[in-house]
Amino acid sequence: MKKGDILINRFAGHIDCRYFIYLGTVGDYIVGLEFIEGRPRKTRFYRSSLDEIVPALNKKAFEVVGHTDFLNIAKKDLESIKKEDDRLWKKKIL
Repeated sequence: MKKGDILINRFAGHIDCRYFIYLGTVGDYIVGLEFIEGRPRKTRFYRSSLDEIVPALNKKAFEVVGHTDFLNIAKKDLESIKKEDDRLWKKKIL
């Protein structure tokens, strides 16, 4: 998995929490971003649950189903603002 991968959580019942964006691993957890009723919410799951199988479906509980580049886009936007801020700071405009 890589940051920005979209995963399905087959244990989840509601569509809003069934899919999330993988943000990384912290200790024993995988951390993600899900959108509940359009609002972003941080989520986390035990890393060990990545290998679990949903018996009724005979499929892995978590699986990559897509990818988003929103992290790279956000990073570029932030870098652009920081460069402009740095330029203005050096000119003592701010």
